[in-house]
Amino acid sequence: MIAIIDYGVGNLFSLSSSLRMIGADAVITGDPEVIKGCERLILPGVGAFGDAMEKLKADGLDRLIKEEAAGGKPLLGICLGMQCAVIEFARNVIGFKDANTAEVDPLSTHPVIDIMPEQKDIDNLGGTMRLGAYPC
Repeated sequence: MIAIIDYGVGNLFSLSSSLRMIGADAVITGDPEVIKGCERLILPGVGAFGDAMEKLKADGLDRLIKEEAAGGKPLLGICLGMQCAVIEFARNVIGFKDANTAEVDPLSTHPVIDIMPEQKDIDNLGGTMRLGAYPC
């Protein structure tokens, strides 16, 4: 079973429908006990990093996700969820205490998530990247 972590951010229905279409057994949940009982985790996300982290911390899901991943449970972060995972890893595993996105903190000495050069002049970044077409 895959836990799609519900913390009030992200397109949960679309993700759940996609997983169902490929035959994956998934549940949308914010319940720590259900999350602990799942074999894999997906952390979706849409929106602002600060708001997302506040919501994760409010329910203690930030600690739970870290514990589950540290215990070897596979974790997939999608969009903002991936950014949250990368920043937390940089801060708490690598030791870059000021790690952040260049969008949130342009002065960070450890900008582990950057803005693509062709998007630097876009004010509203949400949904502007055409995924799959970017040679990364």
